[in-house]
Amino acid sequence: MADNQRDEDVYKSNESSVEQSYATLKKEASEIKSRAVAIAEKLDDPLFQGALLHAIVNEKENTNRILKNIYAELERARGLEGRVARLEEKEGKAAVVTDAIPLPEADARIIGFIRSAGKACAEDVQKKFGYKGKNGASARLNRLYMLGVLTKSQVGRKVLYFVR
Repeated sequence: MADNQRDEDVYKSNESSVEQSYATLKKEASEIKSRAVAIAEKLDDPLFQGALLHAIVNEKENTNRILKNIYAELERARGLEGRVARLEEKEGKAAVVTDAIPLPEADARIIGFIRSAGKACAEDVQKKFGYKGKNGASARLNRLYMLGVLTKSQVGRKVLYFVR
């Protein structure tokens, strides 16, 4: 008889803890739902939408400004590298390249093509190597430019790349 009583007590305690857990979860779900409804109401407000868009535009402008400064510094550094190389050539010293960059075969072929042609644009590389669009060729050329293997010059709407 004592065992039956103990089993009933365990069952009742488990039942009450399940009910408490259920009540706690129901309360949390209700709070989350009310917060979601409040956010949804804010998102329907045109003033709130405008403020969000304005904040996004400002962040984009700030990011573009920072990137522009970074690119300007990179260009300045490249210009200084060129000046140092010319000074070393005048003094008869060859510039020593200590960090040769291993390149994929496709990049090596592109460099060979540009070297033989003297210059190339993304469209030339696209036609020569069978890229579907200019974006792929342009991305590869820009990567080589960022690695310092190529130089580039804007001519109208085209960007011409030269081997360094």
